[in-house]
Amino acid sequence: MDTTFSRTATYLPKGGLLRFVDAEGQGVAVFSGCLWVTQEGDPDDVTLEAGESFVFNRPGLSVVHALAPSSLFIFEPPARPTPQARPTADELHRQARRMRDQAIGEAIGSAVARLLNALQRLGARV
Repeated sequence: MDTTFSRTATYLPKGGLLRFVDAEGQGVAVFSGCLWVTQEGDPDDVTLEAGESFVFNRPGLSVVHALAPSSLFIFEPPARPTPQARPTADELHRQARRMRDQAIGEAIGSAVARLLNALQRLGARV
């Protein structure tokens, strides 16, 4: 069985196989049963029992074999946030101008409001 899904619970009968291709970063968590995990190019195979998990750490072919009837969960680690691109000098300059224009507008608005308030207190008509 090819696994191209990101998260799913599944059942493997004894002798059942799951085949992963380039699943580096995906993992398997065992709810019940016993699994044997092997990865292409890795001399160390892993046996997993209920409550244990394994994350594939190599590209290439990986195989999960059920040594006993097993319930398992196939998962991917949480996505890492992608770094945001740094703004260019022009973008920074435009942002600074917008901020300056906004600050000037707020200062003028505040001054006009204070002036109108002062004129009202003097009883002048606007």
